[in-house]
Amino acid sequence: MIRSMFAAVLTSAAFLASAGASAQTAGGYFAATPVATATKDVVMTRETPWNLRDGVYVAGKAPVREMVACQMMAQTVGALSAFTVAGKAFDDAALSQCNSKARGGAAAKVASNQPK
Repeated sequence: MIRSMFAAVLTSAAFLASAGASAQTAGGYFAATPVATATKDVVMTRETPWNLRDGVYVAGKAPVREMVACQMMAQTVGALSAFTVAGKAFDDAALSQCNSKARGGAAAKVASNQPK
């Protein structure tokens, strides 16, 4: 019963987020591009649902600081190759700080994605 309630809440949150995200911009307020290939269509960070669109997770504006939103996504999906807020991309230093919280270790994932 708890699983079905959780699934219903998650589905409702994803539906509401997609409506909210489309009201912000076509791509969402936040956009997180994982280094690894995304495996889930929807992920949650605290109360924020993120929807996968063309390999990028997008979310509407949430009551959380930009760096915290980025770090929560890195903890959830692993290292990120890009993160944008309202269309403005994090620079290399901010992205590195964000990825310091990445699940599975950011340095290994980012290094394995670099050309040799």
